[in-house]
Amino acid sequence: MKTYIAKTFHGLEEVLAQELEILGANNISYLRRAIRFDGDQALMYATNLYVRTALQILEELVSFEAETLEEIYEHASKIEWNSIMNVKQTFSIEVVAHSKTFSRNNLLILKLKDAIADYFRESTGKRPSVDLDNPDINLHMYVHDNQVSILLNTSGSQLFKRNYKTESNANDINEVLAAGLLALSGWTPDVPLYNPYCGNGTIAIEAAMIATNMAPGLLRTHYGFMNFANYDDDLWQDTINQAITQCTRSAINIVATELHEPTLQIAKNNARNARLTDTIIFRNDDFLVNKYPHEKGSLIMDMPVKLLDDDQEDVEFYTQVGETLKKFYKGSTASILIYSEQTSKYLELKPAARYSLFNGNLKCNFQKYYLYQQSKNEQTANLL
Repeated sequence: MKTYIAKTFHGLEEVLAQELEILGANNISYLRRAIRFDGDQALMYATNLYVRTALQILEELVSFEAETLEEIYEHASKIEWNSIMNVKQTFSIEVVAHSKTFSRNNLLILKLKDAIADYFRESTGKRPSVDLDNPDINLHMYVHDNQVSILLNTSGSQLFKRNYKTESNANDINEVLAAGLLALSGWTPDVPLYNPYCGNGTIAIEAAMIATNMAPGLLRTHYGFMNFANYDDDLWQDTINQAITQCTRSAINIVATELHEPTLQIAKNNARNARLTDTIIFRNDDFLVNKYPHEKGSLIMDMPVKLLDDDQEDVEFYTQVGETLKKFYKGSTASILIYSEQTSKYLELKPAARYSLFNGNLKCNFQKYYLYQQSKNEQTANLL
């Protein structure tokens, strides 16, 4: 058994912990924007492939207290580096430090680099090279006060890179965040899903992946652990094959609309790349004009930021969104990612649940509303 750290976004820790528990992780504990857990190599492969709300899976090589740089060097020198990599492979080191004792990241990087180089020089007479752009092995060092952890990145590039997006933009929602929103909303595949203002289609595609039981990492061709000395290709192929056999194609009702036609075309292309074209209905429609009130369902929206010429919020737009929800989506739930408290007030809806999140560097709230079918006096009797 080894100890791993699964990194995620602020506010998604509980969702991530639930995913890890389902996969069989042991000794789960909460960290800041991360979950610590124990597992074997098979579980590490599975978490990289299956977990929807993790950004990276890091293997903890060693954790210790240190007062000096030399102590860090000594602990790092005791790691059996030849069980991780060979001298011909390249490596990189990323450091995050919150410490008065160790305030210069470049010195921390240098000490760990020297420990690795000296280890191989003593055993092989050669030393591996550093590659900052495309390393074979990516190492992380976290320092908090005098507590030091050295970790190995098993994922490689971040896990939100599912390999279905051909185009993106600054306003496009992250895949991990989209999967987290779906989990927080309480949506399940047996409930019709409507995703207005779908942008590049991320929320709808992540929903379709959930509905078809498609592992989020199934389209990726490379993970960091494939470069490790102990990489077990047979075990990985077994993991992949099991994921493929679990995919389904049952009846799904997911509708995604977008007013901007070029953006909608990108969404369609992304769905095609994800091999999910037949599971999502894409429409070039305006949410405020064409309604879909046909049956109870779940509406999930990344609220567009609408500003007037003077950079003030477009009050009329947000008010219309609220009125549209109340008038045409009675009996459904609406879960909306909102970027300001003022926007929330314009909707004139009372949230039943609120989650504090970040979309990139933007602080936001994800708010869930029950859109009742009867009068306000009877609202309490109509929760879905």
